[in-house]
Amino acid sequence: MLIKPRLFFLNTAHGRLFITQFVPELEQKIRLNVIMIPPFAEEANKSRKMLADFARQAAQHHIRVSLIDLFGTGDSEGDFSQASWDIWQQNIRALYLALQNQDPDVAIGIIGLRSGALLALDCYCNQLIAHTAPLILLQPALNGKQFMVQFMRLRLATGMINGQAKLTMADLQQELSNNGGLEIAGYHLNHELSEAIAKLNYLDLKQLPDSLSLAWVEIGQPPTQQIKAISKKTLVNWQQFNDVTEQFIVGDCFWQTQEITQVPELSDYCISYLLGGLNG
Repeated sequence: MLIKPRLFFLNTAHGRLFITQFVPELEQKIRLNVIMIPPFAEEANKSRKMLADFARQAAQHHIRVSLIDLFGTGDSEGDFSQASWDIWQQNIRALYLALQNQDPDVAIGIIGLRSGALLALDCYCNQLIAHTAPLILLQPALNGKQFMVQFMRLRLATGMINGQAKLTMADLQQELSNNGGLEIAGYHLNHELSEAIAKLNYLDLKQLPDSLSLAWVEIGQPPTQQIKAISKKTLVNWQQFNDVTEQFIVGDCFWQTQEITQVPELSDYCISYLLGGLNG
């Protein structure tokens, strides 16, 4: 049976957040709440189908999944140009507390995709989320500076395609600083948000918060058959102190492909990991 989402707005200090929630048919038998944190800008749009399909499948295993539109994105209130990292942190905490208040006896897990993984881990490390909640980092973009450079390259590529005067990354950084914002791929990136993300680099984190267990998942196509070397370096540090699982899954990078694609094996793995943590 196709599970239809429950749509509602969550009132917060920064306006109403739009939540798409997939609820098991027997709601009284919910085993776990999961907050799904989407990636940045256009990656979120390309990922929506995959994330919704995962949520429907998870609901069949008595997992309630809440997909959040962060402030200034999707159908939530606010404009992307007004978004800040602090507001997004508080968005996650507001949903976390709402689920906790609704079902105090039901555990809450977090799944973050790409920059959503960066936001999730930052919330954990700043104690906005209890460390007992299981965490899945999907293709995590944990070097904020590198991630913002990659995003700003979209502006350089667009300029070249349109035959505009050749710009450099330094030119874009200067425009962002001078004007307080920059238009990239239809999104108005403000300087405050860009700076906040660029300051984060959890690849350098030597140890995770106490009692936090997580799964680090990367996706790719042959000949790639394992997670990236830089990811492995980080995981070696974390695995000395924490319960960290690593997993490589063969599939399309659905957050960046031209066509909407899916990776069913990813859903299977995430559900198995989440339920395994409960059983353990």
